[in-house]
Amino acid sequence: CTVFLPDGQRLNTLKTIAIPVLGIYPAATLLLGTLMFRQYKNWLNRNAANKLRESERSFSELLKNTFFFSAIIDINGKFVFCNKALLETSGYTFEELSQKSIFEIFVPDASKEKLFETFQNVLSGVESSQNFETEFVIKNGTRLLVSFNVTLLRDEEGSITGVAGIGENITKRRQAEEEIIKAKIKAEESDQLKSIFLANMSHEIRTPMNSIMGFSGLLGEKGIGEDTRLQYIDIIKSSSD
Repeated sequence: CTVFLPDGQRLNTLKTIAIPVLGIYPAATLLLGTLMFRQYKNWLNRNAANKLRESERSFSELLKNTFFFSAIIDINGKFVFCNKALLETSGYTFEELSQKSIFEIFVPDASKEKLFETFQNVLSGVESSQNFETEFVIKNGTRLLVSFNVTLLRDEEGSITGVAGIGENITKRRQAEEEIIKAKIKAEESDQLKSIFLANMSHEIRTPMNSIMGFSGLLGEKGIGEDTRLQYIDIIKSSSD
């Protein structure tokens, strides 16, 4: 704009505006932009943190209130968290389970070695998640069959802290499946017995029927004596009986 000023004012004008335009204004703009950018990043971080907390809260509520079993186990196999469904079904309180190993409370002796091996495989990072079925012995001694999905847990630094598990009590479903299998086997056996019975009956009936039909036909023949005719009649009666 100084180009359009009169000749005598151009130089003085340039001298007057040079310092603020070339020095102060750019520096102030840079500082203001930096400040605004930092404020924007802080807002994004706060927003992300709020969303994360809300997500964690929702997920936590889901784990607490779901009818599935949910638990968090540390690297030593001890309970850090378990939900209401697991406590109510097992008959234990959280105080009874807290800081106790899952292997010494729920797992029967016959399954301990296999389940411990599965646990170690997940902790090693070889398999970050795994599905398996295992027996659970609850407080009153009842054995349940539970289908579990376990997932490896890490902290912010990436260190392994334990595993989270979601389980479903499939005891009744498996019993129903076994009943169906037994009923199917029984039906197949019954059908096989029926076939054998019918085959035997067919044989037992066919033999005397052949005699009855054969000797009935002979009774109509001419020239047979009375004694022979009576003999044929006795055979027919005997076969009928």
